[in-house]
Amino acid sequence: MKTKVDESIVGYVVKKEADRFLIVSSVADSNNEYSATWVLSSEEVKIGQLVEVFIEGGEIKASDPGQATSKKIILREIKVGESSNQEASKVLENVLLQHTELEVPVVKELAYSKDSKEWSVTLFDKKDANKIEISFKLKD
Repeated sequence: MKTKVDESIVGYVVKKEADRFLIVSSVADSNNEYSATWVLSSEEVKIGQLVEVFIEGGEIKASDPGQATSKKIILREIKVGESSNQEASKVLENVLLQHTELEVPVVKELAYSKDSKEWSVTLFDKKDANKIEISFKLKD
């Protein structure tokens, strides 16, 4: 079964394999759910990046996570409100690579505080029925 999607999906690259990557939406839907899709692509993306993926044929194979083929990928800027010495995508990449036990990581929060010079990252595993959040504070 396949589902039609809007023109594109926006989310964080949270995992990578040889010819595909896992993107999880950056914003919850009206049911407070985050969509996750394995995207087949020859374009180079990195874990931690925020991307907009235009889906080939506008269809995602219904599975959990879904599966699709990219037609085009655009890198998006991660807005964290204040400037830091580190790129937000690099901070997120480091956290995700340290927590490979999360099957489908959802990025609930990624923020930087200029006052405390600290990053806040909150993740949870979409596959975990309890949705237990893991929060991190990282010095800049």
